[in-house]
Amino acid sequence: MICPNQIGDCPLRVTSQCVHTIKIYEFQRFSAMITRIRDPKVTALVFRSGKVVVTGAKSISESKRAAAKLCILIQNAGEPNAKFDLNQYKIHNIVGSVGCNFGINMQDLEEALSGLQPPPRYEPELFPGMIISLTDDKLTLLVFASGKVVFTGAKVERQIQEAYESLYPHLARCQKHSENNN
Repeated sequence: MICPNQIGDCPLRVTSQCVHTIKIYEFQRFSAMITRIRDPKVTALVFRSGKVVVTGAKSISESKRAAAKLCILIQNAGEPNAKFDLNQYKIHNIVGSVGCNFGINMQDLEEALSGLQPPPRYEPELFPGMIISLTDDKLTLLVFASGKVVFTGAKVERQIQEAYESLYPHLARCQKHSENNN
């Protein structure tokens, strides 16, 4: 999940005490500090403007908990005006994945989905997965011959579930059958 949020109304002072206290690393080539929180296991980018991007959470509640925890860490590190506004919290991108437990015949799947607009893109010489864009939901799916499906671009978890439910019958019909039928 990618969840930008604003912590405080003014720019944060990135001090050496702040960097040391919350184990943030400031890179010269990147305009944000990067911190990793262990529980919940996430990575956060903290920009001088106060904007925070939380990534890696397994759920929306986990990402909110991580942002609140990061805010407390920043306050304890010498930035007392930092605050976390739950009303301003916004999910920008949810990524999900699923394994079908069977292989996919990619040529059959491409043919089965040829009626979609825009049509799926499958060029195995350039990328091993089929790219399916669902313009209504602004969702992108990557389907691999192994049966792994990656969903990206969702704003709510339900979008991923609905996309998978509509795609699964096609995946099942295009299941790769074992060549050894002993």
